[in-house]
Amino acid sequence: MREVTAAIIRRNGKILICRRAYGSCAHLWEFPGGKTEPGETPFQCLTRELREELSIDIKPLREYCRSVYGELSFVFIEAEIVSGEPQLSVHEEMR
Repeated sequence: MREVTAAIIRRNGKILICRRAYGSCAHLWEFPGGKTEPGETPFQCLTRELREELSIDIKPLREYCRSVYGELSFVFIEAEIVSGEPQLSVHEEMR
């Protein structure tokens, strides 16, 4: 089963979501994150993915919940931005 991490980032009473620009999930809204690499913890994965995709550094706070969908295991992690402002690279929009 493949593990995917997703960030729950709250700011001013809102939660950050992004719309994927291309690929099999093009134009769909998602929580930012990505697939866990071998030997990587969910917190490490989320930190790496958000640096790569949004050019931000985060502090993972706690595991929010887990969910299984088909062959994917999702780990939702509450996090806060510690530096940078989200920049679009693999997403076409964020709210």
